[in-house]
Amino acid sequence: MMGSGSHVQAIKSSGISSYTASTTDCECEEEVVSLASMVEKIMKNLRLGISQLRRSLEESRSANERLQSLTQKQAQMIEDNTLYIKELEDMDKVLTQNVEELLMEIKEIEAEVARWREACELEVEAGKKEVEERGKLQELEKTKAALEISNDKLKLKEDPRCTNFLM
Repeated sequence: MMGSGSHVQAIKSSGISSYTASTTDCECEEEVVSLASMVEKIMKNLRLGISQLRRSLEESRSANERLQSLTQKQAQMIEDNTLYIKELEDMDKVLTQNVEELLMEIKEIEAEVARWREACELEVEAGKKEVEERGKLQELEKTKAALEISNDKLKLKEDPRCTNFLM
């Protein structure tokens, strides 16, 4: 069809025509052989082209399958990573909430520590006062004991029966 038209043109351009009166049987035979040879070359080139196109098609299909497989793997990875990101975000929310709760507990504990510190300081102050009072009481008791001893000595001096012993 397409090839035969170009062969006819090739034959016409070379000056060979099957309708020429001067053509002999030998020339006709040569023309037929020449045309057959050209058709054979064209067929061979077409078969070669078809083979190359088939190989190219198979390579394209193979590449397409690899790309589809890779696309599916990447889609699965994206889906997995999306789920992982969601889990991380949920964990972040929980951790943030826990941190906020812990900060509130720390503030409450700090307030309680301040109350206990104040109570302890008051206890220490009261303890110091108690120690001072006990120290004063001991001093007073010593003084009282010394006074009693002195009073007893004075009473003995005044007692006529004991005057002989004191001298």
